[in-house]
Amino acid sequence: MVILFRKLFTAERTNEVQDRNSYFFYQHQKVYDFCKRWTKDRTVLEIGSGGGFGTYNISRSAESIVGIDNDAHAVRQSQSLYKNDNLTYVHSDFRSYFPTRQFDVIISLQVFEHIKEPSIFFDAVKRLLSKNGTLIISTPNGLKQSFNENPYHYKEYPSEELSTLFNRHFKLVTLYGLHGDKTIMSLEKKRRNLVLRLFQLDFLHIRALVPRKIRQVMFDFFALIMRALLGQNSKISNQFTTNNFSISRKSLDKSLDFIVVCN
Repeated sequence: MVILFRKLFTAERTNEVQDRNSYFFYQHQKVYDFCKRWTKDRTVLEIGSGGGFGTYNISRSAESIVGIDNDAHAVRQSQSLYKNDNLTYVHSDFRSYFPTRQFDVIISLQVFEHIKEPSIFFDAVKRLLSKNGTLIISTPNGLKQSFNENPYHYKEYPSEELSTLFNRHFKLVTLYGLHGDKTIMSLEKKRRNLVLRLFQLDFLHIRALVPRKIRQVMFDFFALIMRALLGQNSKISNQFTTNNFSISRKSLDKSLDFIVVCN
């Protein structure tokens, strides 16, 4: 039962069918749209292609794109739902993916926080990225998003630490912030209050003793309820679009997510 639930729903992957009424879906797609300025007419690798909708979005203007993901169910679902002649999905972890070519652009959205040892990620990127290529990653703002104690994440970074880390590996690093409008920020405040209220019930902090895998299942279950409360039954749920979000280099510490563009 637990395995079936995690296949059907996980808070760590946005799904077009499942999340169309949720602002989280459009938050994620805003970053894919942003990536297009670098991926147009280029060969692209996506590390962590997830549900495949964003990968397909990129394929409509890229020369070609390969989406790799370590979740076999997600890859099969993507192959079934989102097809294009220049689009390929591969079931693989980035550590074990050894193609016969390098790529002009690598994108990896909402993956970096899942990586326990960032040096392994950078080693893989250097192997997979062409000499003058571009890396684009997105990751939660550690100052704003760590309140929910996501058990899937090893680390959520503040802006200065994230910038310093990437500057060690790339000559040109530009940090952007993804921001929500008043409607989104009001819902984010509500989400934060709901989570903190829930944690108050565990005043002895017993959750810290629960095995990580079990905490992940619990996180997915409560996230499903949370998304319903914050959108599915809302009068404004069918009005969410990518226009509810903006991306800029201003007010980084107030952003929901960071986007790092490296050359």
